[in-house]
Parts: sequence; structure tokens; C-alpha cells
Amino acid sequence: MKHRSVSAQPFRSLIVLLAVILLSAGEGVAQQVTGTLGSPNATTTIDGKQLPPPPLPFGGVIKENAQDSKPWWPPL
Repeated sequence: MKHRSVSAQPFRSLIVLLAVILLSAGEGVAQQVTGTLGSPNATTTIDGKQLPPPPLPFGGVIKENAQDSKPWWPPL
């Protein structure tokens, strides 16, 4: 029984192709925000490729007193 050696080249090519596809998938994906970011009336438009959309980082300030804190709402 003879064993054939399998070339690794097709597998490397497939891995490179998958890497290129995954890396290029994020290009051009941007959320469009209308209104002032952080205000209650802000809205956002997403392309729908990722549902639910990724959460935005909190943009307010939390202090010990409410008077010293700054509210922030994510766009809807």
C-alpha cells in the first residue's frame, strides 16, 4: 500500500482566502448617527449585517452625586 503525500499548498491558499474575506468584511461598515450623540433624540442607522448591533461605549460620566454626573443615551 502506497501513501501519497498531500500538498499543503491548497490548504494554505484556502486559509489565506478566508483571512482576506474576513478582514475585508469590516471595511465600509459604519453606523450613521443623526442628532447629537448621547442626547435622548439621537438615532442610528445600521446596515443589518450584524443584529443586534454592537453596543456603543458609555459616553456619560458617573460621579457620586447626580448633580456631578453627565447623562448619556445610546442612539436608537
